[in-house]
Amino acid sequence: MLPRAKVFLQYTLIIAATILLIWLSLRGLKVQDGENKWDYLVQTWHSADKGWLLLMAFVYTVSHLVRAERWRLVLLALGNKTTLNKSFLSLMVGYLVNLVIPRGGEVSRCYNMYKLEKIPVEVSFGTVVMERIVDLLCLVILIAISFILESQKLFAFIDTLPINIQAGSSKLVIILCFGASMLIFAGILYWLIRKNKKVNNLAIKLWNGFKGGLLSVFKLESKGLFAFYSVVIWLLYFL
Repeated sequence: MLPRAKVFLQYTLIIAATILLIWLSLRGLKVQDGENKWDYLVQTWHSADKGWLLLMAFVYTVSHLVRAERWRLVLLALGNKTTLNKSFLSLMVGYLVNLVIPRGGEVSRCYNMYKLEKIPVEVSFGTVVMERIVDLLCLVILIAISFILESQKLFAFIDTLPINIQAGSSKLVIILCFGASMLIFAGILYWLIRKNKKVNNLAIKLWNGFKGGLLSVFKLESKGLFAFYSVVIWLLYFL
């Protein structure tokens, strides 16, 4: 197949998948009996403030561009060169998949990057997990700042919560049982993998790639730029 035809086919499939995912996400939209979903969407669009919508779309687009550039920076630290266009495209594909399969977009954007740049999925997925850990730390910092600034209101809100100690204890037992069963399952899975040599070698290869992606933040040449991008992303989300 000619290179141009291959690229055209890839983008055609991406557009078709995008349309399908949008349709699947809108299929669950609830409207009043007898009301057409598309008429409802059109009416909502006409009644909305276009200025605020465009401003919000611009802010979110910039935040996604910054996130895509941050991901490109991390992949580059592992020796995997890519462009902002491709990292942004993969990121957007992931967000679309998330509309149908929650958190499925994290895997799909790594697979899309593999199709575009042949970057191993386990490596790019490790970088995604690392990004999520960084985002979690940013969220914890924001919560801590909010707690310090609004501690009186927070304590007043906690006092109004109907806390049931007995119900909380039963939930704790369920969580502990679930955790124990997951540990047993992980132990059995580990034993089966160790027993099969081919599966064991494959698991080691995947783990090494994932670990490399997970620790990629320590290989960054521009750690300050990575931190700056992270702060900008959360500031834009806050807006």
